[in-house]
Amino acid sequence: MSQLKILVLSLSNIIRLGIQQSLSDLNIGAKVYLSSEIDSAKDIIEKLKISLIIVDENIASANEFEKLTTNPDLKILYLSFRSADIFEKMHININQKELGEKLREYINPGKDIKNQEGEKGLSKRENEVVRMLSLGAGNKEIAQKLHLSLHTVLTHRKNIIRKLGIKTTSGITVYAILNGIITIEEATI
Repeated sequence: MSQLKILVLSLSNIIRLGIQQSLSDLNIGAKVYLSSEIDSAKDIIEKLKISLIIVDENIASANEFEKLTTNPDLKILYLSFRSADIFEKMHININQKELGEKLREYINPGKDIKNQEGEKGLSKRENEVVRMLSLGAGNKEIAQKLHLSLHTVLTHRKNIIRKLGIKTTSGITVYAILNGIITIEEATI
């Protein structure tokens, strides 16, 4: 079987990068391509033989997007800011575990595949640090608000990086949105 090729199509750079990081963390062996424009997406789909597209519903309606390709084997997963309806959609607040399950279901329809990535649960305090980082707080501000030493905040950050494999603040922000630690509205403030 050839390598799975996934195209993430969204107007939002943070959503594209967040989904790319989540897919990387899932270790499903997929090559992930990113696009913010329908025209470039059409070229990528045709030239690279994309297997699955994760598309933000705000970039095009489902009917418009389905007309862009003639490949009947192409699977399209719509990223929705509303709950799922007629089309196969993922709600924007889907967490990484649910994303993995949804992708495995798409890759191997009809098979009951167990979650293989294991739990990488953060402690309550680490979740508080993730929340504050996602809202733009610096290390010193986090230390003050949570009544911690700067060294403890840095230790929490190291543990978060180790557990999640996410090294950037923007990646942590996407993780926080996808896991319901903050809302997308809070992230844009």
